[in-house]
Order: sequence, then C-alpha cells, then structure tokens
Amino acid sequence: GTPPIMIGLDSNSDEGSTISRLSKAIETLRAALFGVIYVMSKETSSSSLIIVSGAFMQFFQVLGFAFNKDRDFPLHNMASNFLLNSLSYSTLAGWKQSSAPTKGGVIFAMAMATVIIVLACAVYVGYSFVQNSFKYMFPLKILRQFAILITSIGFIPIATVFIQNIRCDIDDTSPCYNGTDIAAFVTMLPIAFLFVVFCFIIQVTYFEDDPRKPSVMGRCHSRAEVVQLVMRFLLTAFWELLPAPTYNLFVIMSMTLLTFVCAFIYTWYMPFYRQDICEIKSTLAWIQCWGAIVVTVAVVNDDRSDPAPMIAFYIGIPVVILSSNLLLKTRKLWIRETPVQYLGSPFEVQMKVHLLMLEVADAWMDNGKSGVVNNSDFERASTLGEEAYLEGIRKFSNSSMMFLFRGQFYLTVLGHAHVGMNSLTKAAERSPQLDEQFLIYRRRKKRSEESTGTSGNDIINSIAYDQYLKDAISNDWNAAMAQVRFWEGIGSSASNIEDLYELAAQVSKFMDHAEQNYTKVVTMSQRSAAALRVYAGFLHDILDEKARALTIFNQAEEQDTHANKRATACSPAGDTGDRNCIVVVSVEDKSFGIMTKVNDELCRVLGYNRRDLIGKHVDMLVVKPWAATHHNMIQQFLDSGNMTLTRTVRRGFGRHCDGTIVAGRLILQEVTEDDEMMEFMAIFNEFEEESGNDASYIINRVCGSGEVIEYSRNCRFLFFNPETRANSTDIYSWIPFYDELKASPTPCMQRMQPASIQDDHQVPQWNAKGDFLIEITTELREYEGQWFDVIKAVSPKSLRFRTLAGRICHILDNCQEGLPSRHESEVETLCAALCDLPDTERAMVNEMSSELLAGKPAAQKVLNAMMENAGLAGSVDKESEVGTANVAPDVDDNDNDAYGVSTVEAASSLRATQMRQSVWRSRRPVQVVAGLWYTR
Repeated sequence: GTPPIMIGLDSNSDEGSTISRLSKAIETLRAALFGVIYVMSKETSSSSLIIVSGAFMQFFQVLGFAFNKDRDFPLHNMASNFLLNSLSYSTLAGWKQSSAPTKGGVIFAMAMATVIIVLACAVYVGYSFVQNSFKYMFPLKILRQFAILITSIGFIPIATVFIQNIRCDIDDTSPCYNGTDIAAFVTMLPIAFLFVVFCFIIQVTYFEDDPRKPSVMGRCHSRAEVVQLVMRFLLTAFWELLPAPTYNLFVIMSMTLLTFVCAFIYTWYMPFYRQDICEIKSTLAWIQCWGAIVVTVAVVNDDRSDPAPMIAFYIGIPVVILSSNLLLKTRKLWIRETPVQYLGSPFEVQMKVHLLMLEVADAWMDNGKSGVVNNSDFERASTLGEEAYLEGIRKFSNSSMMFLFRGQFYLTVLGHAHVGMNSLTKAAERSPQLDEQFLIYRRRKKRSEESTGTSGNDIINSIAYDQYLKDAISNDWNAAMAQVRFWEGIGSSASNIEDLYELAAQVSKFMDHAEQNYTKVVTMSQRSAAALRVYAGFLHDILDEKARALTIFNQAEEQDTHANKRATACSPAGDTGDRNCIVVVSVEDKSFGIMTKVNDELCRVLGYNRRDLIGKHVDMLVVKPWAATHHNMIQQFLDSGNMTLTRTVRRGFGRHCDGTIVAGRLILQEVTEDDEMMEFMAIFNEFEEESGNDASYIINRVCGSGEVIEYSRNCRFLFFNPETRANSTDIYSWIPFYDELKASPTPCMQRMQPASIQDDHQVPQWNAKGDFLIEITTELREYEGQWFDVIKAVSPKSLRFRTLAGRICHILDNCQEGLPSRHESEVETLCAALCDLPDTERAMVNEMSSELLAGKPAAQKVLNAMMENAGLAGSVDKESEVGTANVAPDVDDNDNDAYGVSTVEAASSLRATQMRQSVWRSRRPVQVVAGLWYTR
C-alpha cells in the first residue's frame, strides 16, 4: 500500500517517449538490483565461527600491507621476519614468488572465473526476480556463498590481480597490450569495474537487520563496513600503483589514517547489534592502526638495525586490546547518560535505544530465554525508547535514517506495525540513500510477506522441497521397476549372471538416491502428510522396513489430523461451489485489479448487481482502510519471485452496498492456462452470525463520542469520524471505555505515548489490562494516499464474564442507598448480557463480583437483584444457552495455513480438500468487539 521509492527521472512523462522508457528501464534495473539482494539476504544465517574467522582473515590481510615484503620497509629482520613471511600470503606477494603467475596464469584465471560466475548468477537471479519465476536454486546458492566470499576475504586478492593485470607488470617478460592483449584488457576493465561496484553493493546491503536474531551479521546499518571496504580498496590500489620505495612514506601514512578512521567508526558508532562483535571488530581495527603507526615510525627513522619499533608493536598489542575495550565501555556509558537533545546524529539515538533495550533483551530477542524479564521492566524500557525516538525525530526531522531506525524499532522490537510502516513512509519521503532505500524496500517486502502468509518461506527451500520430492518419487519408481526386472531375470533361464549383477546394482543405486531425497524432504518444514505417506510406502514396499513405515504413517496421520482441525474453520474458503462468494480479478498490466467474473452468491451477500461489478476495480468491495492491502496482495505475490500459493486462509472484510462491513474468510488462488498465470480468483465465505451480547452496550457508550460512519454487523468493528468531536487530538476521547478503565481499582491502562498528539507522526498505543481485560491497539492502513489509524478495543469472549464482573463492580462500587439513575440503563444492558450466559459462567460472574464488593451491603443487594433477574430471564428460554455453553477455543488468525500444495502432491491435496469440505461452520468466539478509525 505504500508508494514505491522512485529514483531517477519523473514518471509522469508521456507514454512511449524516450524519457518514459528510460524511467521504466531505471525502475526495472532498480527492481532487479533490490530483488537480487533481497532474495540473497533473506537467508543470512551463517556459522558464527565462519564469520568471525573471516573477520580475522581480513584483519591479517590489512595488517599484511604494513608488514609487506614488496614495499621493503626498513624493519628489523629478526624481529619482523615471522610477520613478513606469514602475512605476505594475505596479498599476492608470497604467491608471486612461489608460483609466478603470468597475465594468463592460474591465479588470474581463477579470479576472472569467480567474478564472471558470480556476476552471471546475479544477472540470472535479477532476471528471475523481475520475471517472477525461480526455476533453479543452484545459481542463488552460488550467489549467496560466493558474493560474501569475494566481498570479504576474496576482495583484496582479486582486486590485486585485476590491478596488476591492468598495469601489465605481473610478468616483465611478456609484452603489454599487443594484439589479443588489447581485447583482453578491454574485456577485463569493465569486469573489474563491475566487480568493485558489486562488492560495494553487497557490503552496503547484505546483512541481517533484525535485532531479534542473534546473528553475527546483525547490524542496524552497514556504513561502517562500507568504510572498511573503501579502506581495503584504497590500500590495495596504493600498494600496487605507487612504486616502492619512493612512495613508501605516503602509503604507510595513508594506511595509518585509513585504519584510524575505520577503528574510530567501529568504536564511535558500534554498528553491530551484538556487543561482542563490536568489541572484536573495534579491537582488530585498533591493532591494524597500531601496526601502521609502528611501521610509519620505522620508515621515518629508516634504521633496519633498530628493533625498537617491532618490540613496541608486540608489547603494545595487549595495551591496545585493553584500551579499545575501555574506549567502548566509556562510549556506551556516555551514550546511555547523554540526553537525546545533546546527541549528534541519528546513529547515536539508535545506539542509545538499543543499549537501553539490551537491558531487557530476554523479553524480545530470539535468544532462547523467556520469562526472565518482568513485564514492567520491558514496558519501562520500551516507553523510554519510544520517547527517545520521538525526541530524535524532533531534532533530526529531515533525516531519512532517523525515521528508518524508528520504523525498525517499532516493527521488530515492539511489534507495532502501524507506527513502523508510517515511519518507513516518512523515511522514503526524505531522499534516502542507496542503503536506506534498500532497507525500506526490505522492510516493506517482509511486511507484505507477513500479510500474505509467506514470511518464513525462503525461495531456495521452496524450490529444493519440490526438487527433492520429485527426485525421490522418480528414484522410488525406478527402484521398483528395477526390482521387477531383477526378479523376472531370476525366474528366466535366458538371463545371465552379469545382467543380474547390473540390475542388482541399479536397484541399490535407485534405492539409495530415493532414500537420500526422502530424508531431505521429511526434515524440511514444508513437508506434508502426502509426502510422508509416499515415504512410508517406499519404506514398506521397497526397503521392507515395516516398523519405520508404520511410524511415518502415524506421523502423516497426526499431521493430517492437526491440519484438519485447523482447516475446520477455513476449508470452505477453498470451495468454489455456489455457497461461496467468488470474484475473478485480472492481473494484466493495463487491467490490473479489474473484476472479470463474479458469481451470484457474491452479489447476494454484498447486495450488488452483476452489472455493477464487472469491469470495476476490486477496491470497491473492500473497506477503505483495507483496500490498499487487498489491492496489493496480488502484486506482492507477483513480486515475491516464488509462484506457489500456500492456500493461506485469512480473515477478510467485504463492503456491502449499504456501507456495512461483512466479515468472512478469504483465500486467493491463481487461474492458469498452459502453466501461465492469467487471473487471480478470490474466494470469500461469510462468517456465521454470532450473538453480539456487548453490541448494545458498546453502541450506547460510543454514540456520544462521535458520528459512526461505518460499522460491521453485530458490532465487530466501529469506525468514527473525529471531526465531530470537540477535541480530535484528545487521546482519551478515542476510547469508549475510558471512564470505566480510568476508575478501575487497579491500574489497567498503561500509556505508551504522550497524552496528546504533537504532530502527525506520533501515533498513540494503549494497552488496557487488569479487571476489564481489554486491549486497545491500533493498525495503520493507507487508502488513496491517506493514512488511517484503525483502533480496536479487543475483549476475548472466553473471558467475557470477568469483563462483566469488572463493569458490575464499577457501577455498584459507590452504591449507598440505591442505584443512581444515571446507571440504570447500563445495569439493564448488563442484565441482558447476563441473561445470555450459561449458568456456570453466570455463577462465576456472581462469585467474582461478590468478592470485589465484599463489605458493601448496598452494592451486594443490587448485585443479588441483578442475578435474580438474569436467572429468571435466562430460565424462560434455556435453549438460548446452547450456543454459548461450549465456547470454542481461540484460533490464531495467522495459523490457518492448513496445507501447502506442490505439483507432485496435487492428487492427495485434492482428496484432502474434498474431505475437509464436509467440515464447516465451527463456532469461533468473537474477539474484536469494537474499533474506530480517524483521519489526521
């Protein structure tokens, strides 16, 4: 729903003009570039040992510039001999002496081949992303492995090879750039340029930006790593292009300056989420700087017999390690204690909030710990973090990075999507740089995948699952056929022993391959019950392992049973029969979102005529705050690069022709022809009407707050126009239950924002808890360029008797001689709600209310009267209790992905669907009982 980040030329140019085509080409290249990086960085989990080892290898490479044989720095031979001999191999000095490669030698060929393969894979992945079709996972695997490799430990050696060949001095016996060498030079120059650009792009974008994950690659930005890459590039260029010993002093002084800048940035900005990684990177950078300083002193003294510089280097290393850690601790303390208004950059604001949240890390990080942090401690820290970001936005109001950091904080740490997405939109409006553009793109992409139910599916895993299952079934079939031929050969007198040996070898080979692929399939998260049954059949029929087969069959049955339970409430969404509403939407560029077909049930449920819908945009069927999300769900699927729907069923909201909201279940399916996607079909099933016991109470309490401009049946959602209120910026007026919550005997409302809106980016967030068990949350939606905050008051029906007890006690708490007249209508409403309760729940309400009103006889008297009236009214029609006596357990809206369908599982999935279609209309408690929206 958020507008894309536009770069380059104006997109309003005339269609078909050169400017328009160029603008489209730039946008396509941008989409391809961001697509390549996104599918690469979607899976950044790497071994901590490998990443840390790579950091140490880069450290030795940079240190090798100072202790380098080629430069012939005036160092004491005995003291520096070990470093000179070992570190020279980090560049190409040692390799040149041992193997002496030429321009067309082995090292050059390996460097060129590696870079060309990586660039080719990047082009393929980008093209596949733009075309929305990933068929092969091998190029993406190569790209993920080698991109980070050539950017980290491979950058200096490969750049050295390119520079040496461009200078044409790696082999003095060969003539330079004669004949075919000119063509080689012309070819190598753009490849070298693309290599450097590619490495910078990877360094800027390829990292884990989610602070919840304990990844060694986790960081909020990558600008410190870019500075480090610039340092390595300049050092490589200086060492290869500036001859020794004429420029020795310049190159070693440049190394001193560059390493100092790099060490300072690691210490000052602490870019990594993990503090131990910050300490390692900072310490290694300071040691590099110390080595450069020592060699600089040696060059200035120009005395090879003086071992003092090298002795100082060895002795100073422990001092540098201790000093760097002391500097980091001092910097952390200064950041913690300094008010936001005195901080100098958005990076320092982010550091302050991150250090603050680390104190309660167990409450929000995926570190395997839970229940360690007190809720009040987390709320205190999160409130301080929000206040710090608000103050930072006031100070750095024009900084895209400031809004980006705030958006990341709300999306990851607090989980407030509405505020986070709003901050990302504001970041996109402030001329973001390349790294900021990609971070905004990635955050939006992840958010869109979360809304479509594909957030946890890596493209490689999806492709691998299909390929492994296909290969397993193919080898399973081949093994069965080979066994048949083998036993036929045994029984035939015409067969010879060699043919039987060959058939036995084929059986063994196919069985091994099938079992290997089946093992991979059943260990993947996408495994289905159908795949488990196929594997069990293989174990039973081919391997004759009946015990294992029975175990796998039981697992398949358990998985199917669990899926059927979850599908009970969602299976009819996949039914294209007459009882479901069906609308088919075009995905063509020129008619994207236009309805091409609707069925009679849709017209009946939503109250439209068919002629009113055909040819119109599907947005007219969706409530305004959800329209942009619904409109973009198809586009998000097209942009995901993984053209396999998971048949995720979710809550949907249709707009009736009279303006009311119709809640139901929604699922999207693709309509294909010759394996080419032509249209999308949305199948919608209306929820059964459920008794809205709280509807009259809510409407009575709310009508005085503002004009109801949209509402749903049975009061599931209420929408309000703030312009009818006396003060539209007063947060208290948003909450229809505020007076009850405020007067609760225990603190039940915890403020997450200031009491009024200072400007439009401050979105309030409330959590009302305690006696009333009401949660008030907000969700941001965009429609036609305008943002809406949909505010919901949620009261779980399974605990509604506690809510009723709290209301009763609040009304009756101050009763002295009788019930005040102003509360009579509310008591009538509560009595009506009590009548609809079963006897067991009414008894619990009575017990809880009596405990709360102990020692207050007047209130107890009114309570007894209310219960007697409710009992009499309830006894008139006992059948009214049947629908509420057995309340169904809550079902997670996001956990409705009952089954995923792949090509090889189509038949079993169809059978499962037919079985599930007989199970429908399970009762589900209404969770959202009130909500409102306002426009700013």
